[in-house]
Amino acid sequence: MEDLEKFKKLIEEKKISTVEEMKEEAVKFTKSIPNIKDKYEKAMIIRGDVMENCILLETSFNEILLRTGGDELVLDHKEKTFKLITGIKEELGSIPSFKKRALLVKKVIGDMMKEEDGNSNLTMLDNFDKLVAIRDIFAHVPINWLSPELEFNDGPHYKHFFELNPSWKVIELIGRDFLGVYSWMLEILPQYIRMILLKEQMYFTVLFGTDYKRVLEEAKSKLEKNKK
Repeated sequence: MEDLEKFKKLIEEKKISTVEEMKEEAVKFTKSIPNIKDKYEKAMIIRGDVMENCILLETSFNEILLRTGGDELVLDHKEKTFKLITGIKEELGSIPSFKKRALLVKKVIGDMMKEEDGNSNLTMLDNFDKLVAIRDIFAHVPINWLSPELEFNDGPHYKHFFELNPSWKVIELIGRDFLGVYSWMLEILPQYIRMILLKEQMYFTVLFGTDYKRVLEEAKSKLEKNKK
């Protein structure tokens, strides 16, 4: 890292040998960095926003994996239930990482899109790969405080994080791309859920000869009468 290497060189040049001297030099070195306070505040705000929004998306991914993407029209002898649609996972312990969950959701939504529209718009699913890469950068890559612009450190130890897009080392650019990907997620996830609900209604109508919504309304009406 450029800033650490520069500080290390400073310590060697001044022959600093105690912890207190090192602390003093660290404070001086930090203050000497142009616009450090402004850079720090901006970096913390955008990093916090990205990670918070990724947590919200992960919550949605969890629900999709637990409730959809699995076998359909399943008779569960153990629970004595008939399920129109099941989840691709019964629990999430086997897929602990954000990346694995995001890519599983990509597959589930891709399968549904193929079923509904053939191969149209499947290239847009690359946004899941972008999301994973951007999230990893914000989660694991430090800031290069000495760069003129606010940038991530893309040195040898972190170079692999930027394989998808080297320009993402510039925080302004990666932040803008994240907003684009996040906006797309807010469109595609509800769209997928609507498609699942339509499929459930279709199954229910074909199998039971009645409208799914009407059954729910009748059940709700009966519950309200029983309360009285």
